[in-house]
Amino acid sequence: MGITRVTATSEGRSGWAEITVSQPTPPPPVVASVTLDAATYTLVERASHRFVATPRDAEGAPIAGIAVDWASSDAAVAAVAADGTVTALSWGTARVTARVGEKVATATVHVTMDFAYDLLYDVQPGDARGPELFRLDVRAPGSTAARVFQSAGTWAASASPDGSRIAFACTSDGPSICAANADGSGVVVLTPGTANEDQPVWSPDGSRIAFRRWPAGGPPGLANRADIWVMNADGTGQVSITAGLPAGGTHQSPTWSPRQADGSYRIAFARLTKPGEYVVGRIQSVRVDGTDARAITAGREYLEDEPAWSPDGRTIAFVRTGGTAFGDLWTVNATGGEERPLMVQDPDAAQASPAWSPDGRFIAFTSKHELSADNRWTFQVYTVRADGTQLTRRTADGSDKEHPAWVRR
Repeated sequence: MGITRVTATSEGRSGWAEITVSQPTPPPPVVASVTLDAATYTLVERASHRFVATPRDAEGAPIAGIAVDWASSDAAVAAVAADGTVTALSWGTARVTARVGEKVATATVHVTMDFAYDLLYDVQPGDARGPELFRLDVRAPGSTAARVFQSAGTWAASASPDGSRIAFACTSDGPSICAANADGSGVVVLTPGTANEDQPVWSPDGSRIAFRRWPAGGPPGLANRADIWVMNADGTGQVSITAGLPAGGTHQSPTWSPRQADGSYRIAFARLTKPGEYVVGRIQSVRVDGTDARAITAGREYLEDEPAWSPDGRTIAFVRTGGTAFGDLWTVNATGGEERPLMVQDPDAAQASPAWSPDGRFIAFTSKHELSADNRWTFQVYTVRADGTQLTRRTADGSDKEHPAWVRR
């Protein structure tokens, strides 16, 4: 190895050239495998982590200077940059792959929710015990729900804005409204008496509860009119806000607006009537004092029910069935106008009970479009982003679930 000069002479003339002698370039190392510094990693939404990929030879020794290609199986959940940095974008699971030629290594990334709310829902056991309330931490996949009460006969819960109290329907001389601390202690009956009540909903300022009331002696309906009532959070000051609406209808599913510009509140609800052969439902609203009734949906041949007012006050989600309805979950501007499906690809079968998360990011609801863990078609709890994307199943066991609601942790 070195430099030498070669000279050539002919007929008195000469020339030369320098020649550099070097060792032959060794062939590039053969990558036999690729390893990652972690096989699984959990990130909170919006957090980042850099994976380190190491190409190795047949002896397992690291090989330096080899380019690595990165990919994510779901870039909407976890995006990966060219240097292996993964950024968590939304709840779910994604596989991050490091590739060198035909050699790959994969890590599983779990993205949990940076979320201050749990889900409440009731479970229908299918026997004489009656429904039971459960609470579920939705921050991580596979969380196990916990009973709120040890006894049954509790359903349709609503949480106070600070998460310290819950109102719910309870069995007390017929359906009544009860309240308790969020841990299930300190149960009190707010509506003792002979009438029946359910569907409690806490006001955004925590001072009042709206609910449905109907006379004892039969189920609520057109033959046994139900009305929307409002009371103070301690059960005092009970007053009907739909008593002044025309006869021939029944009212259910109250939902509070956020505080209006003038400091007041409105309550939306479903008014069911039977103008012809079939019962139809229409979403309406009134001021909390029962005045200024307004129609929100057109109320054609559909049965529209279970309205849920968004925290920003702009949108109402609701359930639409019957007629030529496409899908079950719909949205409409809170002042009325165009009605539109929540999800472009609506799940098969029925959906019910939409409930906005208090920060407006998600809508929880129930659906029976997938088989349960024990291979049955039952209502399970799902969430979807407010724009109708990222449908996520939250429960899976074989019992029916109803009335999801959010509670501050």
